[in-house]
Amino acid sequence: MITDSIPATKLLYLEDTYQFNGTGIIVSMQEVEGKGTSIILDQTIFYPQGGGQPADQGEIRTKGGARFAVTDVRMIDGVVHHFGNLAQGILVANEEAILTVDPERRQLHARLHSAGHLIDAAVQLVGLSLAPTKGYHFPDGPYVEYEGEIAADQRENVRVQLETKVNELINSQLPTQIISTNKAGLAEICSFVPDYVNDNKPIRVVTMVPKLGCPCGGTHIKNSSEIGKINLTKIRVKSAQTRISYT
Repeated sequence: MITDSIPATKLLYLEDTYQFNGTGIIVSMQEVEGKGTSIILDQTIFYPQGGGQPADQGEIRTKGGARFAVTDVRMIDGVVHHFGNLAQGILVANEEAILTVDPERRQLHARLHSAGHLIDAAVQLVGLSLAPTKGYHFPDGPYVEYEGEIAADQRENVRVQLETKVNELINSQLPTQIISTNKAGLAEICSFVPDYVNDNKPIRVVTMVPKLGCPCGGTHIKNSSEIGKINLTKIRVKSAQTRISYT
């Protein structure tokens, strides 16, 4: 796979979660061992798997009659690769492509991702001393994970308290805000500043609760009410890590 000479893909999904249709210019087609055919575009509405969020699926087609079913999307060194199968026709470099994302899949993933962020805010608001380490926002068993422990005899009480708080936040119809800042500015809008953030690049922060934002490159709903009711199904503690599972 050769990506060194290909410019970084413009990420249109960062501008609008609800952009399900768009266009892009085909930069190249590549065969990637173990993954199949990759289509690279100058810009894309397709979200590549990462940050605990699954990839979009959909279709790339051209006016010349080509149709490419997108089944997986990944980002490698700033270049987005659209993997899938050519259903008909021939794709040609420098040709304009018409992009369509599966809207139901996109919206489900945005709801799950935003739910994870809101649970994290609730963790801070109820006063738990836990440092976030991981989020898994896939439909097959989403959870948020923290460094630190909750005592066994307190877990059910904490689960109920958290579930009540997070659904209060949902019912408050909180708007999602996207803020661009740098590492120095994170402390003003985030409750936790991760070590991995870059000192020299703008950082995208997603927040629904003031000063409880989180650096994030994912897609999110516009308002907390779109999430729907959250059920916290289990709190598990293992090896000094607390995992809060939700649906």
